[in-house]
Amino acid sequence: MSTLVLIGLLIITLGMAAMIILLWVRLSKVTSIAQRTQQEIERQEKAAEKQIAEQKAAQETQPAPREEKTIRLPKPSLAPDARLEGVSYTYNGIPGVMGAIIADRFGQPISVDSDLALDKVFISAHLVELYSMAKKEKLSIGRLKNAILMGEGSYWVISELVGIYLGLWFEKEVPTDSALELFEDFKFSVANSLKNYYTKIW
Repeated sequence: MSTLVLIGLLIITLGMAAMIILLWVRLSKVTSIAQRTQQEIERQEKAAEKQIAEQKAAQETQPAPREEKTIRLPKPSLAPDARLEGVSYTYNGIPGVMGAIIADRFGQPISVDSDLALDKVFISAHLVELYSMAKKEKLSIGRLKNAILMGEGSYWVISELVGIYLGLWFEKEVPTDSALELFEDFKFSVANSLKNYYTKIW
């Protein structure tokens, strides 16, 4: 009788041990799946954070879109008997035009705006020197009807009219096509004034 009891107890013990082992294996699998799931979630989060950081960096490094400036400078209407001083003053009063100069073939000013800070004779002689350099192609602007001379924050458009040197001084923000169009009008106004008041020069 005692032998049967011992055998029964052994079978129960083995059964319980087997159940414990199966339960441990099951719990191990569940824990392993949970760990892998957590690792995958963390990997996806890191990848998403990296992608967002790269997108932000790309947006910061992209240059801002350039705004096309469409400045159309007004053409002033002058009286037929306007003097050169009046022509120079009128064109200098247009926004974007920093100054106007008219000098004779020796560099002496016929008309220079009084609000130019530099010395009048120096400016006019300098203008003639620049035009001479441009005409001889010492500057890289070629044989142009109107010479464009670039500078810091501004540029000159200069030309010659029967020995009279003309120049308009523009801000860099003014497109060159608008500047050239206004300069042609400026030269035409100077020509009319020369016909009326400077017939000996003309």
